[in-house]
Amino acid sequence: MGYYHELGEFERDILKELCSIGTGNAATSLSEILAQPISMQVPSLDVISPEEMPDNLGGPELEKVVVFAYLTGKYPSRFLILFSVEEAKSIAEILIRQKVEGLDLNDHKQEMVRSVLLEIGNIIISSYVSAIGNMINAPMIQSAPQIKYDILGSIVDEFCIESASESNELLLLKNEFVTAEREILFDIIFMPTEESFLSIMKKLKGE
Repeated sequence: MGYYHELGEFERDILKELCSIGTGNAATSLSEILAQPISMQVPSLDVISPEEMPDNLGGPELEKVVVFAYLTGKYPSRFLILFSVEEAKSIAEILIRQKVEGLDLNDHKQEMVRSVLLEIGNIIISSYVSAIGNMINAPMIQSAPQIKYDILGSIVDEFCIESASESNELLLLKNEFVTAEREILFDIIFMPTEESFLSIMKKLKGE
């Protein structure tokens, strides 16, 4: 067991509150970008190992669009936002107002699709980073976001397994936003180092 499993009920409640604030911030920002009201369901929060991630998200061969960024400085962490291919296409279609037949983020003809998905992912990540920074009253240094299109197995190998020395657990946050037209589903993976996570929790508890 890792340090997440050692948290008490009070600490877990604080963590859930932080996630809810971050999700609320993201919903507000996305509502402005999409120019339509967005309501949110209460996000689910699970603690899983990197090896469990593919099965929790549909299987290792399932293709996903992942937008990722890093926190550096005093609170080193990794943030990943994962969309299904269909979800990514639907979001892009809303913003560029045209049909996206296939998804190829390496095709220069889809540069606009790539840009809007990168921006949406950045908005979501920044919403959570801002929530953390505000709650612990500390500056958070976020890297520029990047985007990839890959199968879950490869995403785990690149972002999760390589960090096993820092943490053998990660936080999986499943989100559901609802617009007048459709649902927007996405998953967030938050991977702070153990030292970073414990420092954040101490701040949240006012220690």
